[in-house]
Amino acid sequence: MTVRQADVDCAGFRRGLGRASPLVDLFALWRGWGAATGGLPAPRAVDPVAMRRHLGRVMLLDVTGPDRWLVRVAGEGLREMFDADLTGHVVPDSLPPELRARALATYGPVTAEAVCWLAIACYRRPGPRRRVFYRRMVLPLGHLEAPAPEAARGAAARPVVTRLLVGFDWRVLPPLSLPLWELLDDSDAPKIRRDLVLRRTTGAAAG
Repeated sequence: MTVRQADVDCAGFRRGLGRASPLVDLFALWRGWGAATGGLPAPRAVDPVAMRRHLGRVMLLDVTGPDRWLVRVAGEGLREMFDADLTGHVVPDSLPPELRARALATYGPVTAEAVCWLAIACYRRPGPRRRVFYRRMVLPLGHLEAPAPEAARGAAARPVVTRLLVGFDWRVLPPLSLPLWELLDDSDAPKIRRDLVLRRTTGAAAG
């Protein structure tokens, strides 16, 4: 697999989402929820009614450690991807082995640094001419922690991430016949992937 990673500003992150992807709307909702808190929305700010059109393809993860997350909510559409209901399970342990390293490589930095992460991929299988167009967006939720008194002068508040909002968008041509993760990790499939990272969730994310 060829993987390219780039840091982008908010405009570049939106371009990576594409024009027609439903993730564009989900990202806009996330930005709106964080407008009053300097760019990092609190978990209680998430409005299920506003994001009802996305519920089938989102996961909400509770951070239980630096590299462990409890699946609080997993949309019905994700059963098509994993061939299982992950609700109540722990990530990465509950994922297929092929996907665990990939989850750690994205969920870990989002948790530690409060960045926004977008994985974009196109997978091509030469035999059946199947193509998979795939995007996964990981957004932090949490709060800003005031600096210690001795460092308060000129110090910025530290973001503390307590949950992750993960949105998925995929299209398979011709129609899906296997769990999506099996198609994504088919060793015979040439793969092109790029990751876009929005490192500032304050200031730049409001742009």
